[in-house]
Amino acid sequence: MIWIIGSKGMLGRQLAMDCKQSGTSFIATDMDVDITDRQELLAFSQDKGISVIINCSAYTAVDKAEEEEDKAFAVNAFGVENIGKTATAIGAKVIHVSTDYVFPGTENRELEEDDPTGPVSVYGRSKLEGERLLAASCAKSIIVRTAWLYGRYGKNFVYTMVNAMNVREEIKVVHDQVGSPTNAVDLSAALIAICQKVDGAQGTEYWGVYHYSGGGQCTWYEFAKEIYRLGRNSGVITSDCTITPCTTNDYPTPAARPAYSLLSKTKMMNTFGVSVLEWKQSLISFFKSYIPYSNQEKK
Repeated sequence: MIWIIGSKGMLGRQLAMDCKQSGTSFIATDMDVDITDRQELLAFSQDKGISVIINCSAYTAVDKAEEEEDKAFAVNAFGVENIGKTATAIGAKVIHVSTDYVFPGTENRELEEDDPTGPVSVYGRSKLEGERLLAASCAKSIIVRTAWLYGRYGKNFVYTMVNAMNVREEIKVVHDQVGSPTNAVDLSAALIAICQKVDGAQGTEYWGVYHYSGGGQCTWYEFAKEIYRLGRNSGVITSDCTITPCTTNDYPTPAARPAYSLLSKTKMMNTFGVSVLEWKQSLISFFKSYIPYSNQEKK
């Protein structure tokens, strides 16, 4: 039995739907079970036959975290530790979703799992501490760092761009941050593949840190250009809009972002046999089954 924590978020909702469609046994919780309360986690987990916990929950308000550090750490660090201790108590494994924000973004190359971390934001620090606390509290745990996540459920960069491109004649998008967009559909499939591998595993061959994101690389500006092209072709975007590149300094935010966060997926592919779809191809799939953000609850 899989326990999906954070089942109403963008990734958690996709994962729950994919488990349901594939006939995978799961239970799902969101804010109805508070991960900052260890006793609440333990009480819920009793007598349910849970073998793997997949944690998709997180405090994700990157900029707001700069002024809400305690809240960010409560969820992203100490809440994750509670999940790890709960898993250990009931004999379950944990698959936990982390982020490229644990890196400083100063290396101009693909980032490996054992590269030095050095987050430049409160959000990044809280996520890195969550990784550390999980590894310390649950020996049978897997951390999956991802980046630039978007999906059909929840606000994200794609929906933001589509909405802006439909009402504005010009938008400016950062062209000096490099990464790889990740469709929640692809990440969900990877998490299920990992779960199938580790569910009955007893050895030490799987536990540790892995990276998963879309294949290839781009800047946010290039991502936006492709969103516009596909949106216009599909009829989702109905207005002319000029996309203009700008620098990070032109678009200041309370929290700093990694300038370069391209993740190497080699370890993930070799260990779990998962595929990595090139980001443009995955974005095409997203637009083929596009659901307007306002209509999500109807699906």
